[in-house]
Amino acid sequence: MVLSVVVGVGLGIGATLLRLKLAPWDGTAEGAMGRQSDASPSQEALTGARAPKVKVDKEEYDYGMMDSQSEGHHDFKVTNVGEGTLTLEKGDKGCKCTEFSIEKTRLKPGESAKVTMKWLAKSVEGQLRNRVTVKTNDPDRPRVELTVTGSVRVAISTLPDEVDFTRVEAGKPATMAVRVVGHLPEGFRIKKHEYVEPKFAEYFDVKITPMTEAQVKAEKDAKSGYVADVIVKAGLPVGSFRQILRLTTDLKTTPTVSIPVRGSVVSEDIVMVGRGLSGGLLDIDVVSPEKETERKLTLIARGPHYKEMSFQVLEVYPDVLKVEIGKTVALSGEPGNQTPLTIRIPKDSRSVNCLGFEQSPMGRILLNTNHPSPEARKLLIRVRFAIEG
Repeated sequence: MVLSVVVGVGLGIGATLLRLKLAPWDGTAEGAMGRQSDASPSQEALTGARAPKVKVDKEEYDYGMMDSQSEGHHDFKVTNVGEGTLTLEKGDKGCKCTEFSIEKTRLKPGESAKVTMKWLAKSVEGQLRNRVTVKTNDPDRPRVELTVTGSVRVAISTLPDEVDFTRVEAGKPATMAVRVVGHLPEGFRIKKHEYVEPKFAEYFDVKITPMTEAQVKAEKDAKSGYVADVIVKAGLPVGSFRQILRLTTDLKTTPTVSIPVRGSVVSEDIVMVGRGLSGGLLDIDVVSPEKETERKLTLIARGPHYKEMSFQVLEVYPDVLKVEIGKTVALSGEPGNQTPLTIRIPKDSRSVNCLGFEQSPMGRILLNTNHPSPEARKLLIRVRFAIEG
């Protein structure tokens, strides 16, 4: 027992001397309390004297205005101004559209690291506020919130957003103006233009003129802009027309602006009627290949030349559409003739998509007539349809 006591006392004295050598005692009670192990940042933070301390250069960043189609990013600078090692860890974020990364997760006293925050505008307009949280071992600031604020605007808007000519008289040109307005401070430039559907692009034109200062001020939140006069030339076939005017700009986030153009060319001498037909557009929608689909239209000829009027098929697109022209007969009770037109989609036809999107243009049936006026000599029927795959 005596031997055990002697050994225990000896070990205790040895450990105390070793501890005093590593961390000398100044003779005060505070000094005795301060001689604790610095094995971990959490223990180090409890001492107060050697605790880490987080400092951010600017915890809220205002980016001003940004394009709704773009991505924003900002670097926050985080510095350890304390005496212990500062640890950083990703916390929560206020929106799924926000991401952030931490350049370095352990900072010695005096070291700094970037916290990079990225966010998407998500095609919304108005005020935007995005937030992320960084967790630290600073005993006074275990959570640091970093925030970005600003406003989101569509870079370019068109007024109206679609050009609808409704009815254009055969043989006469028509013009409608579209205002192409820029909302970002840097402005934009229209480099070129084109009409997407090449088949009838020759019947369309556009004149683009920069807006005057007074015109820009008249538009809400406008910084710059152009006036685009969309022109339908004489000679477009009677019937429905669809086009897309594509403008190419110098903005990286909005390299192109598409403006739909639609309407119908009408003639008093030729009228088309039938189920699903409106303004020369026949809407069949989606059909099954397991059975045949059929639509019947009627071509009505009036005017001084109706007796000589006849119709011939010039073009059909796509070839799954089958077109038959019936026998012409006189109208009952009024001067004029009527000619039946049958459009069929045979059973077991292949899958097609002609629903009218930019990558899937509508079907068309182009007819020729013997009308004496060249402007009313062609007749166009647009066919909106798709065959299931």
